[in-house]
Amino acid sequence: MSDRAEFPAAPPLRVAQWFNSKQAITLDELRGKVVLVHTFQMLCHACVMHATPQAVRLWQHYREDGNNNVVVLGLHTVFEHHDVMTPAALAVYLYEFRVPFPVGVDMAGIGDPIPQTMRDYHTQGTPTTLLIDGAGRLRKHHFGLESDQQLIADIDYLRWKISRRRRTGAHQLPAHGIRDGLDDQGARGPALGERPWFAAPGRDARG
Repeated sequence: MSDRAEFPAAPPLRVAQWFNSKQAITLDELRGKVVLVHTFQMLCHACVMHATPQAVRLWQHYREDGNNNVVVLGLHTVFEHHDVMTPAALAVYLYEFRVPFPVGVDMAGIGDPIPQTMRDYHTQGTPTTLLIDGAGRLRKHHFGLESDQQLIADIDYLRWKISRRRRTGAHQLPAHGIRDGLDDQGARGPALGERPWFAAPGRDARG
C-alpha cells in the first residue's frame, strides 16, 4: 500500500471562530509539529468528565516538558442541540473549565446538522481524538476514551519520527504504521501501544 493511501493528508480545519488564539490557525502552518485535535461538545458527558480534562493535562505535560513541536487544539463539533451550544456558551465553558489551548468552533454545515470539519473527517461522535504528524498526515482517528499513557506514547512516537527526520535529513517520514517501534531502517524508537493508529470511528460515546 502506498504512503499516501495508508496515511492520507489531514483535511483542513473549517473553523468559524477561534478562542484562546489571537489569530486563525491552519494545519499548514503547523507542519513539522505533532498536532492533537480534541473534538468535543459541551453537552457530551464523556468530554466534560474525561476527554477535555485529559487534553488539558496533555497540553500541560508538553508545555512543562519545554517541547514546542506538539500542539494541542480543541474543536467544538456541534451536531445536536445547536440552539444551546452556541459560541457564547462555549466562551463561558472554556473559562469555567480553565481550558488553556486554542479551541475552534467547527463551521456549521450548509443545510446539514453535521458541521463541516466533522463531515470531512467522517467522525461519528464525541469525543474523538485526531493525531496529525509533522508531514500533515492523519495518523490516528480514535472515537471514545483512551489512557493518558496511550496518547503520550503515540505522540512521543511521532515526535521521535520528526526528530529522526531532522537528524538524517530525510525528506519523507516512513509510512509503515505500527511495527513494534521499528522504523524502515531497523532503528528502534519509542514503543507504540497496542491500539491501531486508524481505529475505526464508532458511535456516540457520550454516555
